Amino acid sequence: MADEEEVEGEEGVEEGQGKSGLKKIILMVVAFVLVAAISVFATLLLAGGDDSSDGDEQMPEGDELMLEDQVVSPDSGQAIYLALKPAFVVNYSQGSRSRYLQLEITVLGRDQLAIDAVSEHMPLIRNNLLETLNEQNYESLRSHEGKEQLAVALSETIQDVMLDIIGRPGIEKVLYRSFVMQ
Repeated sequence: MADEEEVEGEEGVEEGQGKSGLKKIILMVVAFVLVAAISVFATLLLAGGDDSSDGDEQMPEGDELMLEDQVVSPDSGQAIYLALKPAFVVNYSQGSRSRYLQLEITVLGRDQLAIDAVSEHMPLIRNNLLETLNEQNYESLRSHEGKEQLAVALSETIQDVMLDIIGRPGIEKVLYRSFVMQ
């Protein structure tokens, strides 16, 4: 009889541990689902309600866009940024030393069609930007004015490509994300 009670006692402990383990698993699953739901909700909330359509309403005409019944100049629209990745790395020979420029840039535009064209023709644009960077004088890039002139030159390079592709400059300026000289 004592042996029977011991066996029953051991089964009760194992059964209690099984229920405890099952409760832990259920709680972890519920917590995971709750965290996932909160992250999805937060993502949707932060992304905002993007009410833009598929772009059917935006018809390019010269330097202006027709949006419903109003004419919006690209200069007065919402800023759209496009990072040109990966970073540009250019080496310069200065005497017997090799110097390097690592440059990460972003283009600023206000016309989604132009930004899409930049993305689509990225290989051509990167090639032309590298040619422009190779033409620069390393010493002039060390000054603030040299960096500003480089930004203007890079903008003009992209705008030249955009003129050929879409018939207008398309982007306003080039912004530096990283400018490292060594």
